[in-house]
Amino acid sequence: MLKKSPLLAALAMVLLLSGCFEDEKKAEGPAPAAAEIVQTSEGEVSDAVVMDGGEEMPVEITEEAAPAIDISALASGEWLLEQIRGAALTAGGAPSMTVEADGKVSGDSGCNRFFAESRPAPDNNISFLGIGSTKRACADIARNDQEMKFLNGLLAVATWHVDEAAGVLHLTDANGADVLVFSKAPAAEETEETPAAE
Repeated sequence: MLKKSPLLAALAMVLLLSGCFEDEKKAEGPAPAAAEIVQTSEGEVSDAVVMDGGEEMPVEITEEAAPAIDISALASGEWLLEQIRGAALTAGGAPSMTVEADGKVSGDSGCNRFFAESRPAPDNNISFLGIGSTKRACADIARNDQEMKFLNGLLAVATWHVDEAAGVLHLTDANGADVLVFSKAPAAEETEETPAAE
């Protein structure tokens, strides 16, 4: 039995040491849960702590801000539809579109008022979602077809580009082909009168 004692002692020592390493791993622990996050005067921190040489340190929560996407050239007023997939408009109706800085889109689809939401992304990528319109009937089949091509064209758009010198907006598909081409609407003339000099 004495010969087994050193073997048992060595086994006990291995088990004891492996328990110590396990405790170190538990001290690091997982990321804090949402319930553990608290707001302090120094910002958001977790009430969960990491042990560093016996000293408690709060776990800081950081968020990466989404990059700002500049759509000011796109959201610069009303755009008048000129072409759908390279073809000039023939049915009349004067479709137009306005994109707001917050991404909201509205306009005239030829027979109806329409609305949508634009989702700009880096590198002039964009998509149009939630497209809806009023339900008035078009005066003729050609205008109705043109309106449907316009609204379906918005769904096919992948990128945008404004030629500011020419005042032209190109909405293109994933292959770079023009889906919808608009011209910049003329600025509304100011109607305010200046006071007469006395």
